[in-house]
Amino acid sequence: HDTTVIDDVMLQCVAVVRAFKGDVNCCCFSPNGKLIAGASGDITCTVRLFDSRNGSELAQSPLKGHQYYVNVCAFAPDGRILASGSTDGKVKLWSTETCKEIGTLDVHASGVRSATFSPDGTYLAAGSSAGYTRVYEIQSRRIYRTLFIKESSVVACSYSPNGFLLATGSMNGEVRLWDPYAGQSVTCVDADDLCCSSCVFSPHQSTDMVLQEDGSYQQCYRFILATGGQDYTVKLWTVASADGETSITHWQTLSGHSGPVYSVAFSPDLTHIASGAGDKTVILWDIGTRQAVYSMGDHTRYVTTVAFSPNGKGLATGSNDKTLRIWKLVDPNTTMGVEESEKEPTTVGECQMAKILSERGVKPGSPVGGWSVDEVAQWLRKVGLQEHEEIFRGNAIDGSELLTLDAQMLNEDLGITALGHRNKILRAIRELCSTTRECDGVPEEFLCPITMEVMQDPVIAADGYSYERSSILSWLAEGKQTSPMTNLPLSSSSLTSNRQLKMLIEKQVASNQQKESTSEET
Repeated sequence: HDTTVIDDVMLQCVAVVRAFKGDVNCCCFSPNGKLIAGASGDITCTVRLFDSRNGSELAQSPLKGHQYYVNVCAFAPDGRILASGSTDGKVKLWSTETCKEIGTLDVHASGVRSATFSPDGTYLAAGSSAGYTRVYEIQSRRIYRTLFIKESSVVACSYSPNGFLLATGSMNGEVRLWDPYAGQSVTCVDADDLCCSSCVFSPHQSTDMVLQEDGSYQQCYRFILATGGQDYTVKLWTVASADGETSITHWQTLSGHSGPVYSVAFSPDLTHIASGAGDKTVILWDIGTRQAVYSMGDHTRYVTTVAFSPNGKGLATGSNDKTLRIWKLVDPNTTMGVEESEKEPTTVGECQMAKILSERGVKPGSPVGGWSVDEVAQWLRKVGLQEHEEIFRGNAIDGSELLTLDAQMLNEDLGITALGHRNKILRAIRELCSTTRECDGVPEEFLCPITMEVMQDPVIAADGYSYERSSILSWLAEGKQTSPMTNLPLSSSSLTSNRQLKMLIEKQVASNQQKESTSEET
């Protein structure tokens, strides 16, 4: 097979699978990367399973049971169930251990065009040609919610990484975001003039704390969404969701195809996007530069489906030419292939997510200790203490100074003599500390070495020290490969949650809050 060098990576065709008698409508890797499933639009109406290492078909394959073309297939997150959706209006569930059918979900009024499992595997969403997206509860096999788009087929769907949102792409060109638990639409955008053929959430998210008008903090989730459509482009969108409010904003348009884009996929480490199109090509895009790094035209007809392996080193592509091609991305200096594990894809992806959002001008909510004088003044106004703004500005009170204020300092240093005003300021500071978990009287080991503030989500890095997750991810996203503590090279970018430290911090903060609530200001 052909081998092509892409920068420092070698893209090699592992196998060309010719088992299908018709169009390859969908393909996907199992969570462990060992299997590839393919859904076919041929007269056999089957789903087929292959060994990802060499493309050989499993002895138990094909999986038979549908009456018409199979349009979509998807593995459950634990890999034990494979779902398939067909033009016959049925969603079938298969055991990946026995390759036997284990259930049929309630029948759609029309063909099933798309399907995706929730991140925890509890639910499966399936979109139909009649505009319905049904969310099924896997354990009971019952419909949990029904979402409806008038006069349009739902041809794509994807859960956000935390499962809080469901995106659907429709023949009318619309991308709609839903609350899949409430069964309600939260926002939508026109992604294409004709049809949004594919939509997929990034495998990673960013979580930060955003300052609200009332001076409190609200957790905000941020995602990247990729779409493909009839306008020959891949579009990237940023999605933000906090306190029931969700927004979607166009970020970038990737141009390079000369035909409709039918499928898009993120690499697990969020460094690349693959897209397949009607121009018979697959393009690999560098997310950092938003540039095409490679285009392959080995298929002889439309490329209908693309999928990355869980380790990011494998790629599967399917086409109307009735073939499924399996590729591996290999570092010329190693022998790593599609079946081997990539080094820390999750950590790399989190770093990449932080870097992308930083480039977009999206910064995590600033911890109080890092506030500027202007941010402190903004907080004073939001909590109704604007009458003291001039005094605070005159004394250059920034976030770190704010957290050290006590009744004596307010009285003697800032000249706030009214007891009621002093108490009101101190109460507001205590509430702020409670919200952001920044309080005095905590051990030094509870502080992040980078920000010197109380950690909310401590993780252990390769140097053995604990850091706030968002802080060390930002450090790594900036390209720094040394320890913030020792300045020695980090042996890896792996991060491990320090659950014991997190529990100790939460206990200490709760204790401090209880003491403060019972004390009286004089």
